[in-house]
Amino acid sequence: MEKKLSIRIRQNDFKRVSKGGKTYKSIVEQISHDYRTEKIDSGYLTNPKNTNVYQSHNELRNDNNTLDIENVKDNIHKLFDKVKQDYKENNNNRSWQKKTKPFLTGVISFSSGFMLDIEESKIFNQKLNQFIQETFSQKLTCVLHRDEKSLHFHFTIFNYDFKTHKTIGRNINTSELQDKLFDFLNKQDLTYGHKRGESKKLTNAKHLEIMEGKKIELDNQSKIIENQKEDIKELENINKKQKNIMEELSSDIKSMREYNQNLENDKYKLIEEGKKIKNELYEELQNICEDIIKMGEEDKGQGILKTAQNYFNKDQDTRFNKLFKKAQNIKSAIQRNMK
Repeated sequence: MEKKLSIRIRQNDFKRVSKGGKTYKSIVEQISHDYRTEKIDSGYLTNPKNTNVYQSHNELRNDNNTLDIENVKDNIHKLFDKVKQDYKENNNNRSWQKKTKPFLTGVISFSSGFMLDIEESKIFNQKLNQFIQETFSQKLTCVLHRDEKSLHFHFTIFNYDFKTHKTIGRNINTSELQDKLFDFLNKQDLTYGHKRGESKKLTNAKHLEIMEGKKIELDNQSKIIENQKEDIKELENINKKQKNIMEELSSDIKSMREYNQNLENDKYKLIEEGKKIKNELYEELQNICEDIIKMGEEDKGQGILKTAQNYFNKDQDTRFNKLFKKAQNIKSAIQRNMK
């Protein structure tokens, strides 16, 4: 991944300001952050051996060369009073406008993960401090941070030049300042493989190139959306077909259940009919047996033919027809049961 360095500067006030939906720190909060005042108990500022923060320049130091945390705000106001007085004396007795921010805060950042050892950081800090001092006449603080993922350098300056007695915030060209920083480090062989970061002020050609890229991207997204719409429509058709198939299957299952129920009913009817036929057969066989027994009892000891002859002599037509009819019924019942 290509390593790039960049420098950013913004105007700052004594209090929090909102801009573009973001709330920026006041100058007091910014300096407290830069000097890690919330980490005093961890050794910051009070321990000279602490190498996570290099304080190369600080107009807010006391006589004993330490940061007076309790009086930062008062000290900043006192220093700004000097700026306002100088401005008034050298600009036809005009007072500093309230809407003009008195400070500029900036950061020089490097690629993610870039870090130097303690000795290299010390030298690097001195050179960055030199760059700020040569570029801007009035500094408040310069601090190099080593306690995060990558090395970076915070600085705070007055939005004022005591040489020209004018504000400087509007006249700073960040792109030119970034070129100047890169040339400064490059001449001293201190870029550590970094390249100049891209300027936020794009040329028309670059702007058009980006817009063209955006247009192509939007066109591609539109095609993707259209394809997705077609896929959704196809899925809806598939779902519709599946729904129809499920309805047909449901209807078939219902028909099969009705058919099975009819089979069960027919089975029950056949069983009942079989029982009835069985009972009829038993009844007819019993009647025949009774008739034969009667024939035998009327003339015991005679031959079977004589017994039958004697049996039929008495109203023989009626008796024979009755027996004949019973035989026919038995035969028909047996035939039905065999089908």
